Formats: sequence, C-alpha cells, structure tokens
Amino acid sequence: MQDLRKKWEWAQSLGQKVEWLTLGDLREVEPMLSESLLGGIYIPGDHQVNSFKVTKAFSLGAKMREMLSRSQKGRFDRRWSDARRGRI
Repeated sequence: MQDLRKKWEWAQSLGQKVEWLTLGDLREVEPMLSESLLGGIYIPGDHQVNSFKVTKAFSLGAKMREMLSRSQKGRFDRRWSDARRGRI
C-alpha cells in the first residue's frame, strides 16, 4: 500500500488528477477482484500499452523503411507482401 501511496503522490506532483479507490470502488469495475485488496488509484488519461504489439509495430515500421529505400530497385511490392506476412 505504501508503494501505491508513492505513485499517488508522484502523479499529483505532476499535476495529474488522481483518485484513491476503495475495494468497493474497484469491485464495481471488476467484481472478480480479490477481497484481500486494500484499494487502488485511478489516474484519468494514464494509458498502458501492450509491449508486444508496440515492438511488433516498430519492427514492421523498420522493415517498411528498409523496403522504401530499396523501392527504386523495383523490389517494393514483393517485399511489402512478405513483410505483412512476417517473412522479413
């Protein structure tokens, strides 16, 4: 709970709106949460990403950049098709 309090204080110091949530508040959103939880925080506008999907997107972007640099050699269409299938 002390770590959560530090996160709450940190977010507030950055000027973010932070809401302290009780177990009842949390279970309204997710009823299957454990009864052993003490609470949580909600920071509107704070977002999480799927690191696997972000990494895959960066990889595809790098492959496309490589293909664009080679497109003057007439290889773009075939390589684009291969990249979309994960073959590069």
